[in-house]
This record gives sequence, C-alpha cells and structure tokens, in this order.
Amino acid sequence: RPQLVTMIGPAGIGKSRLAWELFKYVDGLPEDTYWHQGRSPSFGNGLALWSVAEMVRRRAGIAETDEAPKSRMKLRTALAEYIPDEDERRWMEPWLAGLLGLDEVPGGDRSEMFAALRTLFQHVATRDQTVLVFEDLHWADEGTLEFITELLDRSQHHPILVVTLARPELLERHPGWG
Repeated sequence: RPQLVTMIGPAGIGKSRLAWELFKYVDGLPEDTYWHQGRSPSFGNGLALWSVAEMVRRRAGIAETDEAPKSRMKLRTALAEYIPDEDERRWMEPWLAGLLGLDEVPGGDRSEMFAALRTLFQHVATRDQTVLVFEDLHWADEGTLEFITELLDRSQHHPILVVTLARPELLERHPGWG
C-alpha cells in the first residue's frame, strides 16, 4: 500500500542528504526499487507538475537535450515497457507528451492528466516497490500537491512510497498536509 513520509525543516538542515542516504540504502537492497525524483523550482509560476514531469522524463530516459521526435520515441518505448495494454498506452501518451512539452496538452480537465500519471506509476509499482521523492515541495504548484494526494488515495494496493521534502512554509500554505 502507499505511504507518505514528509520531512520538513529549514533550508540547509539536510533534507536532501537524508533523501540521498535513502537512495543509497535502497540501491543496496537485493529487491528492485523504482526510484523517481523531481524538484519544484523556486521560479515555479506557470510550471505546473514540474517535479512530476522530471520523474516521467527520467523513467522514459529522455534527456533535456533530446529533440522532440527522439523524446516521443523514448516515451513510447517506456510506455510499451510498463503498460501492457495498447489501448491504455494510446490513451496515456498524449497526456504524458503534453506534460513533457512534446505536444499540446489534450483538452479536458486535470483529472485525466492525473489519471494518466497515476496509471503509469501504478504499473511501475506492479513490478516492484516504487519511490517518488518530491524535493522543495514548499515551492510546488497546487496541481502537484493535489496529484500527490490523489496518487496516495487511489493507489491503495500498490507499493508506492512518496517522500516529500519541504521547508516549514509548506505547512503555512497547507496546514493539514500529510
């Protein structure tokens, strides 16, 4: 089942170091663990779901310098690897391509984007335990916070660990976080 761990503390206290230590620990385990990590930028205006897009980009092996056609091919290859159903892949691809800036985001509400992302991470988690680390969550857009909440609520049978690192400002914005 999914779990949420939130580390809150002032800048420089070592939150990122603890996440790095967790990564090194997990890397030494005999079981596979699918590690995803993304950071919310401090200049976050207009960068909805930036940290989640970083996770998807890395899972697909897409470099920031890759041209759009190469990135689309890598995204299709990753979806084929993790999503066994072709119809599901066809439904998800436009949403994920839109998130990565490879295409326009399809019309519709944000719940479709969330569903595509959630489906990807749930399928990854069916292979083995999955970790999503959200750094600088205090700078995250509202969509990222909503996505994390929805992922945890709707992934009750998936081994997903969500680790969020934030400064105390997160609790000022969202006093009931976690």
